Amino acid sequence: MPVGNRTINLSPDPLLYLTTWNVLPGLFLNYAGVFSPQGTSVAMINIPDSPLLIGLEIHSAFVTLDTQAPSGVKSISNTSSFTIVK
Repeated sequence: MPVGNRTINLSPDPLLYLTTWNVLPGLFLNYAGVFSPQGTSVAMINIPDSPLLIGLEIHSAFVTLDTQAPSGVKSISNTSSFTIVK
């Protein structure tokens, strides 16, 4: 997904919309917020115990916002990926 001349390496799929719009607040914890005074933050996914999810690959990334930055986005993280296993 382009942000000015930069890219967020995520696809605009249903999972992205669920997280960015906080549709399932009990599933995605702290996916939006502010950094601590030390400059850290933690986001978590509360993955249900369902055999239907085994093998599902999830990709996650984050942006930091700054009204003074191009397109309002100060930085874009690398994408982290993992596969749900039992």
